[in-house]
Amino acid sequence: MITKPAAAPSPLRAALSAFWAGFTQPSLFALFGMAIMFVAAAITVFVEVTPKKLAGPLGNYLARTHRDDEGSATKNAFVLADISRPVSTTPHLYVLGNSLIAQSLANGPKLDKALEAETHRPWSTYFMTTGSQGPLDEASLADYATIHQPGIVVLPMNFDRFESDPKEMMRYYRIARLGFRSELADSQVKEILKERPRRRTGIFLFDNRFFFLRNASMIALRLIWRSPAEQRIDNFVFKPTPGKLVTYKQEIVGSLRASYRHPQLATSLLEDTVKTIEARGSSVIFFQTPISKILLDDPADYQRFRIHLAKSEEMAKRLGGYYCKPPGDAVLPTHLFSDYYHLANPVWQDKMRRTLARCAAEVQRERTAS
Repeated sequence: MITKPAAAPSPLRAALSAFWAGFTQPSLFALFGMAIMFVAAAITVFVEVTPKKLAGPLGNYLARTHRDDEGSATKNAFVLADISRPVSTTPHLYVLGNSLIAQSLANGPKLDKALEAETHRPWSTYFMTTGSQGPLDEASLADYATIHQPGIVVLPMNFDRFESDPKEMMRYYRIARLGFRSELADSQVKEILKERPRRRTGIFLFDNRFFFLRNASMIALRLIWRSPAEQRIDNFVFKPTPGKLVTYKQEIVGSLRASYRHPQLATSLLEDTVKTIEARGSSVIFFQTPISKILLDDPADYQRFRIHLAKSEEMAKRLGGYYCKPPGDAVLPTHLFSDYYHLANPVWQDKMRRTLARCAAEVQRERTAS
C-alpha cells in the first residue's frame, strides 16, 4: 500500500507551532535576551525616576487614585524642593496635617479664592495632608516645602497631636508612607526619639523602595493610559454604623484624655519642626480644627478641651507662630460631622477656609512689613 506524504502545514499553523515551541521550550538565547532587557529596563528606571523628574509631569502619576493623599503629598514635596525653579514672589501656603484639617478645609481652589478675596492678590496653595499624618511625616513635608520656596506653613493643633506614643511614631516612620527621605525627620528620630534612622545608601529608588514598590503597578498603569489621578482633599467622609460610632467616640474621647499626660515628646518634635521652618524664612500658622459637641458631653472632657485650646494658643505664641481658630470655642453641632470628628458640612467648611484666609492675610502683612 502506498502512503501519501503528509500535507505541508499552512504558513499560519507553522508560525503558531514555532511560536509555541519557542514559548514552552528552554532557550539560552531567549534567556540571554530577557536578561539584557531586564537590565536595560532597570537602568532606565534608575536613571529616569529621580526627584528632579518627579517634580515635573512624571510626578503627576505618583498618586494611585484621587484618594491617595500620600502620592499627592509626595508630588507636591518634589515640586517645592526643586531648586531649579525660580523663587516666586507669589505668596505660598502649605497645608500639612491629618484628615481633620483636610476635611475642615476640603477644597484647594476654593481656599485660593478665599485667600485672594482677603488679600486682593493670587496665592499658590499646596495641600500636603495625609491620613493619620504623624509628627515625623509632618517634619518631612515641612522640610521639603520650605527648603527652597519660603511661605506660610499651616500646622493643625488637634489634641491628638499631644498623645505621645513613640512606638506608633516609629511604626509609621518605618512604613515609609512618603516617597522621599528627609534629613529633618531622620534627625528627629535620632536626636529626640533616640532611635536609629532607616539606612541610607544615596540611591534614590532603593532608599524609597517601600513607597515605589507599593505603588509601582498603579503608577505603571496610569502612565500607560496617560491618566493621572486628580488630588481630592475631602476624601475622609466616613459613614460608620451606629455601633461603630459608639466605639469611635470612645477612641476619640480616650485620645483627648490621654493628651498632655506626657506632652514633652510631642512638644519637642513640634518645636524642632517649627524652628527649622522659621530659620528658612517661612512662617507658621497653628490651625485649630473644630470638634463635635457630642464628644464633650462629659463636663470633665469639655474642660479638658478648653485647657487644650488655652495651651495651644500659649504654645503658638511661645514658638513664634500665629494661632488661628474657628469662631467661638471650636465646638460645633454634631450633625455637621460625618463621624463625630470629620467636618462634612459645606457651609462650615467654607467658614473654615475664610477663617484660615483671614489668618494667612494677617501673617502675610507681617511678613511683607518685615
